[in-house]
Amino acid sequence: MMISSFYSIIMMLSTVLSVLMLENIRHTSSFLGKRPLSLLLGVLVGWCFFAAMEISASTLGVCIFWAKMIFVSNLCFGVLYLWFVLEFSRLDAAVVRKWIVWLSIFPLFALTIAFINSMQFPVWEGFRFDAVRNMLVIDYGVWYWITIGYQLLLVLTGMMILYTKCILRSPNSKKAIWILLSATILPLLASLVYLYGITLLRVIPLSIFLSVSLVFYGIVRLRMFDLIPVARHKLIDKMHGAMLVLDMDLRLRDINNSAIKLLGVTKKDIGIQIVSRISEFSFLNAQPGSHEDLNLDMYLAQTDKWFDITISALGKEENRGLLIILRDISAKKRDEAKLIQLNSELTAQTEKLTVLNDQKNKLFSIIAHDLKNPFHQIIGFSDVLAKNAKKLPLDEIEDIAITLLESATHGKHILEDLLTWSRSLMHSIPFNPELLDPAEYFHSVVASMKPLAAKKNISFESDIASGHTLFADKNMFAVVLRNFIGNAIKFSHPGGKITVQCSETEELCRICVIDQGLGMDAEHMSKLFGLGQKKSTTGTMGETGTGLGLVLCKEFAEQSGGEILVESEPGKGSTFCFTVPKTGNDQDINL
Repeated sequence: MMISSFYSIIMMLSTVLSVLMLENIRHTSSFLGKRPLSLLLGVLVGWCFFAAMEISASTLGVCIFWAKMIFVSNLCFGVLYLWFVLEFSRLDAAVVRKWIVWLSIFPLFALTIAFINSMQFPVWEGFRFDAVRNMLVIDYGVWYWITIGYQLLLVLTGMMILYTKCILRSPNSKKAIWILLSATILPLLASLVYLYGITLLRVIPLSIFLSVSLVFYGIVRLRMFDLIPVARHKLIDKMHGAMLVLDMDLRLRDINNSAIKLLGVTKKDIGIQIVSRISEFSFLNAQPGSHEDLNLDMYLAQTDKWFDITISALGKEENRGLLIILRDISAKKRDEAKLIQLNSELTAQTEKLTVLNDQKNKLFSIIAHDLKNPFHQIIGFSDVLAKNAKKLPLDEIEDIAITLLESATHGKHILEDLLTWSRSLMHSIPFNPELLDPAEYFHSVVASMKPLAAKKNISFESDIASGHTLFADKNMFAVVLRNFIGNAIKFSHPGGKITVQCSETEELCRICVIDQGLGMDAEHMSKLFGLGQKKSTTGTMGETGTGLGLVLCKEFAEQSGGEILVESEPGKGSTFCFTVPKTGNDQDINL
């Protein structure tokens, strides 16, 4: 009796667990297969209760009644199980209903025959009580084996569909599938053991209790039919960021699809040290708890990408680990780098424009001042002539006329330099490089400047001979040569000498103008080619200038593919050189 009471309690506990599962399913959000699973659990409640009553019955008649009720429950199991599996496998609902209707015909027919005409189609051939095992022993008829075989076929079909159709789902669904398969296999094995009489124990009640407990754990604890964990797994697999789960030993425990795509890790890497796959994570060798809410940007060499990495601690005490989320920010980093570069370029351009604007303002102030002198002289001497022309002697009138001419010429040169400079800024000066003979242009420039040199009794010496060639724009070359010779005359002492030299390298022709005049110090030389600085000192006979000439020379030399070099020492004169390519074509010059 004690053994029967134990098995009866086991079945009553199974009944209670089944009722709790049914109530839990009733309050769970809708999921595929909810209706047939609810009916299946309802039948399970009845089966467990009937089994408990059959085990605890005190008379043979009562035992037989509850045994027949168990048989009725058995007739429903296969159809409801297959119905649930078909819906859970996401098969077409209309097709499922059609098949279930057809599959239900045989159990209904069997149920009718069992209670109306059991002798024609014997289900039970006899009942007897086994005092040794303290249990009811049933002699089953042919019809019983047919119906049980039919139910077994439906259950096995459902198990095959469940495995083949659903095993590739999300991890949460896989847990549910394995729980359902395990809970189905246990009673089947127990039934085989019972039917073949292998053990004296009541293995079916024990297997049913284990199966019910297993499903109860899955439904209540793991929430295997709840949409929330399913949605969470779906979200994790669909998220764009890579997810890594590490244990306390920094071994990889879980990854999502984005981690496979972005980091190149695979499911086969689960269980290995993360540092062996991603060396940049070596800083994680500290205790996991020290990385709570850590956020950093990191470049991973193996992926050639930048990631925004968030590290959070998981679990408590001994069951700790790390959750790492990596978001690809390579495009953001590239945009930031471009923005920094553009900002740097903009800042440099702004500073350059500011300097140029300041230099322009200073230059205009200098030019305005320099233009006043010749015009003041022109106006002043013109007024003298207008008022006193008849009274002044002829030689004085001649002196005034010469002064007027010099003042007008000086003003003209200032305006020409200003005009040329402005055209250079607007890139409106034609640039047509060609092969030139420097000797020809040297003689032409010297001839035009002999009157100025004659006033100071300055002589020229040159080693430029025909045969040299250079590749430049003839007008720009003449401007540079004229400015250099003009400055040499301006700062040479009366009776001095100006030397013009020409030398060649493999690619360049170098023209140098050397004087023995005033010279200059390093500070003065550093300001020669800057706009807006009054660096043009007065010549040896009071000559003045704007300083624009050397600025133009530098621009023309660089545009021609050359450069300007200056050497000077106070009191010993200066040497101005410029280089020009010997040969080339239009594409070789920086237009």
